[in-house]
Amino acid sequence: MLALQDRLATRSIRPQVTSDGFKPPPVSPAIPQGGTESYSAVHPYPEFTVTAYKMQQLKEQELQVQDQYWQKRLNNLQLTHERINRILQEEYKRAMDEVTSAKGNKNINLDTTTPACGPDKEKVLRCYQENPKEIMKCSVVVEEFNHCVDKCRCDLISAGC
Repeated sequence: MLALQDRLATRSIRPQVTSDGFKPPPVSPAIPQGGTESYSAVHPYPEFTVTAYKMQQLKEQELQVQDQYWQKRLNNLQLTHERINRILQEEYKRAMDEVTSAKGNKNINLDTTTPACGPDKEKVLRCYQENPKEIMKCSVVVEEFNHCVDKCRCDLISAGC
């Protein structure tokens, strides 16, 4: 046993890098067996130790960075949707003005007409407001709205033929 300890203690230590780039920690010197010599109970690889508290802090920092990233993306999406919605509203208003100002459409009263699928649209908006973090709960309502829009579109196309 002593011969093995001597060989380990005197062996030249070369860092070995594996194929994945990991360098193993250096080999610790042989631990003395018995006698009057004392062995320090200090961890032989302090540069490789991370406390649980430090690990938790690192994970929390990583989560904060991820939260900030997704919050920025969400804000950008909301701004984009608001801009698109504003453009659609302007186009709708412009189209309504064109219809009312056309020569043959003087008898159309657009104030009394209701938008297609209006109640379904309100249901979808209400569902999204009530379930902001669980939007999949609104999938049934959204599907009903899509069917209503498709039906109205088909009715308009068939009426024009």
